[in-house]
Amino acid sequence: MSAIANKEFEKPFGTEKPARIELKTTPTVKQVLEMAADLKGISLTAFMLSIAQEKAQQVIESSHVTRLTRDSWDALDRAMAKPAEPTAELRALMKRR
Repeated sequence: MSAIANKEFEKPFGTEKPARIELKTTPTVKQVLEMAADLKGISLTAFMLSIAQEKAQQVIESSHVTRLTRDSWDALDRAMAKPAEPTAELRALMKRR
């Protein structure tokens, strides 16, 4: 995970934050978000930041993961288990050492 994700996401909500994010939404969406924040017992800002940070971390983490189907994994596993034939360039390189 990036340094930004590690440092910034771990800061408690009470610390000073010079960066600002503004957004506009519909009254209905705002009402739903406020209701969810109330149910959690936190402010709307704290709720939105916690959810946004959680989702951002998921996106960042998923960008480092490659998912394969069972068939694709089996094909990759077979290919890795079978050593490749050395190319002419590799043979020439090995002779120099």
